[in-house]
Amino acid sequence: MSDNSYNGWTNWETWNMALWLDNDESFYNLRRCTNWRSLENMPKFLNETGSVYSRGTPDMNGTDFYRVNWTEILNSWKEEEVYD
Repeated sequence: MSDNSYNGWTNWETWNMALWLDNDESFYNLRRCTNWRSLENMPKFLNETGSVYSRGTPDMNGTDFYRVNWTEILNSWKEEEVYD
C-alpha cells in the first residue's frame, strides 16, 4: 500500500488548492469572514465569486480539481473564522 499524502495533506491536489487559496489576499480576507457550514458550498462559492480557482489552480490540469479534499481544506479554515 502506498502513501499518497503530500506535505501533511491528503494529496497534492488538496495541498496545491489550499496553498493557492491561502496566498490570494482578497480571497483569504473573504474566507475568514465566511461561515463554512456546508461542504458543498465551497466549489459553488468559488464559482459565484468569480474566483480564478473555480476550475483549479494554474498548476492543475483539468482532471485534478475533482481530487481536492474540500473537507480537509474547510476543516483547516474553521479555526480562523472571525464572523459574528
